[in-house]
Amino acid sequence: MDKSYHICYNDAMKKGGKKEKNDTMVTRKKCLIDVAIVGVVCFFIGFLFCHTAYPILYHNKLESDRKNTEATLDYKIQELRDLQGRTPVKNQSQNKSASHSKHTVYDITPETMLAEVNKIRAEHGVAPMQLSPALNKSAQEKCEDMVTNNYYNHKNPTTGQQGYEIAIKTMGGIRGYYGENMNVIHGSDKGAADVNGDRLDERTVFSGTYGWMKSEPHAKAILDSRYTLTGFGKCTKNDHDEWGDWYFIEHFYSPNL
Repeated sequence: MDKSYHICYNDAMKKGGKKEKNDTMVTRKKCLIDVAIVGVVCFFIGFLFCHTAYPILYHNKLESDRKNTEATLDYKIQELRDLQGRTPVKNQSQNKSASHSKHTVYDITPETMLAEVNKIRAEHGVAPMQLSPALNKSAQEKCEDMVTNNYYNHKNPTTGQQGYEIAIKTMGGIRGYYGENMNVIHGSDKGAADVNGDRLDERTVFSGTYGWMKSEPHAKAILDSRYTLTGFGKCTKNDHDEWGDWYFIEHFYSPNL
């Protein structure tokens, strides 16, 4: 091969080598551009997903949770309604008895005592009495005087004041026929005194083992047809619910001597 041919061949090889290298660089640039384009496209697809599809999916999850919660609440509400249907709700008192589910000593009031005494009088053919605010006041004053001064008697051993004298004073000193019943029920005696199983109420005071109707003088006062007005007092020396020491006073008045 002559010299000129070798020169042309080498020149061609040199020229061909440069061209191949340039093509390779162009290819790499295109690849990088393609990768960049794909990356940008993926970024925008992800961005659109986060701002459209993801909130929709999240909303659907919240909606599903809400429905499940509502279904659970509906079930619980129905359970409560069923329980209320099986267990009647009882009236609650305005005082301490609100924490009790049944009638207790805290529910005893002058009104409930009046109902009980008039029921007993009716059973014996005696006319009912009326409740007197003045006699309620005197009976409560007598009851608290016994607890405060630690005695149990119609007469205060220190002052000599009789219970009926308190009644006369609160009635304004009007003439008439006065009487007093008193009772104390100790917690230790409650089981024997209680006629209602496990609670102390009006019937215990009147008809229990130590009730007024079991005592001739007290029963005589309750059934005395001359009495037209009455009042009641209730107090305790040691408030231990049913097991405390409870004092009960009833004052009577008749305008006829």
